[in-house]
Amino acid sequence: MSAKQAKICRVKNGERVNLIALTPDGKRSSRRMDRLKVVIYPMADRSLVTYFPESNHMLTLDNHDPLSGIPGYKSIPVELEPSN
Repeated sequence: MSAKQAKICRVKNGERVNLIALTPDGKRSSRRMDRLKVVIYPMADRSLVTYFPESNHMLTLDNHDPLSGIPGYKSIPVELEPSN
């Protein structure tokens, strides 16, 4: 994540966090990734990056562009929380 976003989320480089995927109406889903290590990287603010295949389960089958049918891999709304 970007340094600015890390500051907004109140996390530091190297800390462990959990990501929780949100439903279309903004509620927490059961899809999550736990104990991810925060890495500060020069990138767009308000963005987090995870990689295939570890994060595939964060995407639902109905999360796709309605016209092209392309899966929404590049935009999955999530919440971040501290990991215990």
